Amino acid sequence: MENKTVDILIITALSEELNVLRRYLPLNEKVQSLSCQLTYDTGPLQTEKEGVFYLCAATCLFDMGNAGSGVGAANAIRDLNPSYVFMFGIAAGIEGEVELGDVILPTHVFYFELAKLKPNEVEIRPQSFQTDMLLRNKLSDFASTYSAGHNIKFGPFAVGEKVVAETVAVEKLKKAEPKLIGIEMETYGVARAAADMLYRPRFIAIRGVSDYADENKDDGYRELALGNAAQFMTSFLKTGLLPKEKPKLTASEINDTLLAIHHLSMNKRSSVKANLHNDVLGYLGLEFKEIFIDQTDLFTNGVLVNPTAALKLQNDFMEQLNSFIDVYPSSRIGYFGLAHIPLMFHAGYQVNRQKVKVFATNRQTGDWIPLKQTGRGPALRLTEESAEKSSLEAGDVVVRVSVSFPVRKEQIHGIVDQPLASFHLSLANPWPDIVKSEEQLDKYTQKFYDLLVEIHSRYPNRRQIHLFMSAPPTVVFRFGQQVSKTIDPEILVYNYSNKDHPAYGWAINIATDEVLDFRSTDFGD
Repeated sequence: MENKTVDILIITALSEELNVLRRYLPLNEKVQSLSCQLTYDTGPLQTEKEGVFYLCAATCLFDMGNAGSGVGAANAIRDLNPSYVFMFGIAAGIEGEVELGDVILPTHVFYFELAKLKPNEVEIRPQSFQTDMLLRNKLSDFASTYSAGHNIKFGPFAVGEKVVAETVAVEKLKKAEPKLIGIEMETYGVARAAADMLYRPRFIAIRGVSDYADENKDDGYRELALGNAAQFMTSFLKTGLLPKEKPKLTASEINDTLLAIHHLSMNKRSSVKANLHNDVLGYLGLEFKEIFIDQTDLFTNGVLVNPTAALKLQNDFMEQLNSFIDVYPSSRIGYFGLAHIPLMFHAGYQVNRQKVKVFATNRQTGDWIPLKQTGRGPALRLTEESAEKSSLEAGDVVVRVSVSFPVRKEQIHGIVDQPLASFHLSLANPWPDIVKSEEQLDKYTQKFYDLLVEIHSRYPNRRQIHLFMSAPPTVVFRFGQQVSKTIDPEILVYNYSNKDHPAYGWAINIATDEVLDFRSTDFGD
């Protein structure tokens, strides 16, 4: 068999799930993979739009759990090069949020097996993964007009390696994600496989609720749940709402596009293009695609009242960015940030090694301005204040960065007890608008990266780095890009505000997406 390109790939983990699909979709041709043991049921699905059909394929992985589903999904995606991937089947629902027989779709999935072992508890440290925004939007629009005797609901899924059949376990997961609607065992692996492909397909899961993951778990609702999910999915596909292929673009549209990340957590501003300064680098002639991270509604009376909610708002911007990159692969990326330092650092960490042009702000006019290409600027110096401890001990490291204003030792006194070492990256005379050029920014960035490497080499048992920064957005974002997602320890980036008590009132753990709020006032969700 010569493997073919399909529009839609549907993946199941159980044979009963695939058997139900065969009753709803015209999957009349069976083909064998050339590269693995998978078999595909394929066939064309005629939609309600004249002349529009989808070539569909469905396969059963016969492998529960995320490791097996990830490997199987990766093989199927390589074989068939689909535009869209659906995970289909049954899942446990959260009682009170959904009912048995409902159809549930994930806005995001979190993998709950990652954890920290503490003396008296296991602390879940979930890794979150967004499903595709285009699919979510189109399915949500369709669901609003879909008439059935059950509900269609979107929300977070918890995904692990174990069958959950205990109320206590469900309550622990709900503490990690209060809006949880579903629990299952394969979607995270399939989502990761789809995201790791060079030409990544769009991905979402559609599941029927067969039980509540409690002590009463049984098989009584499996057939109903699968039938409802299959009916909903096939009804949606038959509308022909999904574009059959990516838009065909001209060379100028592909190469002359700026993907503008517009990040605000304090004061609202109009579009990036409307506030871009003189067209010294030809940016005004580009096609602008704006990716907006708007956290300003959470900024009240000069205080970001809910940094946890703010972080959640920016956690899906990478999905938007990658969706644009899929369509505009040769586009440029720009970062336009006026946000709190932990949030901008986290955005840089999310973008990581991608090439991004960072823009500064003219304080007098409010315009966005590009940095000059050359210009040395004052040197960023490194000083070390080591504690009388062995570098092989376990402990934390403190890093201060003084570029815009001084970060003084007395300001952070008592926040970190007896660190292994303290480092200070500083200018002789800090100033808010001191970074003028790409050359200067590159040198500062290299200094910070070298410090991370030194900490990694000298302190093998380091636990966390506590980072206290005063720097312009260009520096903060670029520093965040330097953090390795596999090598560096957990980095806690602290926010300073003279309206908070204490002034360093909250921080973000960049690796875990955990917000630590030390302020005396309750700013909970």
